[in-house]
Order: sequence, then structure tokens, then C-alpha cells
Amino acid sequence: MTTVTRPRRGAPKEIKLIGDKPVYRQSEIVNFFECPKRFHLSRQFQQKATPAMDEGLLIEGLIFGFKDEAEKERIVGRKRDSTLASYDQIVKAIKPYFVEGQSFVKMRYEGPEWVLEGEADFIGTIQTIKGPIRAIGDLKFTKNIARIWDGKSSKREYLQSVFYPFIWWKTTGELLPFVYNVVENEKDLPADVPPLVRQIFFMPTVREFEWVETLINTVNDALFYEPNVNACYGGQFGNVRCPYLYFCTEGRKLIESSYEIDFNLLED
Repeated sequence: MTTVTRPRRGAPKEIKLIGDKPVYRQSEIVNFFECPKRFHLSRQFQQKATPAMDEGLLIEGLIFGFKDEAEKERIVGRKRDSTLASYDQIVKAIKPYFVEGQSFVKMRYEGPEWVLEGEADFIGTIQTIKGPIRAIGDLKFTKNIARIWDGKSSKREYLQSVFYPFIWWKTTGELLPFVYNVVENEKDLPADVPPLVRQIFFMPTVREFEWVETLINTVNDALFYEPNVNACYGGQFGNVRCPYLYFCTEGRKLIESSYEIDFNLLED
């Protein structure tokens, strides 16, 4: 069996250009909100794949099919049939929402000074509480819907909901809603009890698309990528330490700073 691995963390990435135009992806742009330096580093270095990321890719593969045999081999690997079967209830709960359409749809829009790329999990008919609608759908896999999603309130956290419809609208002229389809990772429920599922809808308009263009222009025109040292620890958007900390001069200096403590001044 061929062993398929991802590039190691910190492996250099080639900053993609089409002609002389930089190519931006939503997963990179989202870093600019919290730390421009993180955005810059995300375009230079590979991020380490986590077990949670791989589990999300496994769920996507079981619902939509795997993108290719190499990815299937890497993600499924030597997992036992019983392990894969433990996801049956999750797949059964969420798959009917994706009625008919295309999965893993690659998108690209070339503007005057930059290019945007993305890959939608699904574009087609999605079942909702209001009936079936044509939309761009994204599948999210989480341990606790309320704890993770009830606290999301920033444009940064929902950037995907306007970024993908913007690219699609620019390239096809079709204005589509965007739907997050969130399912809980709960594999120990009784056979007749489905996991929790939540849908979050966005109906983007030209007004939101103007905001996207302004954001991309701001990113593209940036001459310097100032670090936000508060983001080194996790920042305002989460408790996860910056994944590019090891490659950031300012971040390393902050975390590696040494100091002396007078024991007598410590609290009892």
C-alpha cells in the first residue's frame, strides 16, 4: 500500500500567481482580520493537518464521495470497518439535506488586480425548513453546535458566506444563497436517535459583494503586514494558538521572553 502524506508543517508554499496577479483564497483572507502577519505567513508555509481536520474530510468523503483515490487512502487508511460504520448515523442525518447537485465545485474569478479561488462543498438543491432551495452549501462538523456557533458574531467568522457567492455571481451571473449545514460529531447515540443538525442561512446582496471587493483591495494594497501579538495566544477569535507562531519573529520573541519572579510577591 502506498503511503500518502500531507506536506509537513512549515514546508514552504509557493505564492500562487496568475500572470502577475496574486491569487487569494478565503482560508487565507480570514487571517488578515486578526493578524496581517498571520495572513502573510499562511501564504508562505503549510499548516499542520489536525485530527479534527482529517475527521471533517472523512465525513465529507462519506457524504459527497472522496475527491480522488490518493485522498481516500490517506484519510481512510487502515481504519476498521467498525470505525467507519460509527459515522453511519451522522451521514444518515445530514446527507438528505444535499438533494441534487455538484460536490467539491472549484471556482475562480479574475479581477483587474487579483484573482479569487475557492472550492464549494456543494452547489445545487438543498433541503431546508422552508423547502428545497438552490444554494451554495457548506458542511461543518462540530462537537457542540451551541458552544461553537452561538458565539459567532463577526464578519470574519462568516466570511465564506459572502466570499463564495461573490465568486459564483461574478463568474456566472447567478446570485445564490449560502447555507452552513452543521452536524454534531456524536457517534454513541441509540440507533433511532439522530445527531443534532443546524442550518444557518445567508442571502447575500450586491451590498455585501461591494464589501468583499473593498476587503480584497485592502489586503492586496497592503505594503506591510503588521503583527498583532495578541493573536499569538489565540486572540479575540478563539483559544487556539497561532499555527504559524514558530515562523514569526515577533511571535517567537513574545513567547520566548524570560523574566525573574520574586517568590515573596506571589499571592498566598
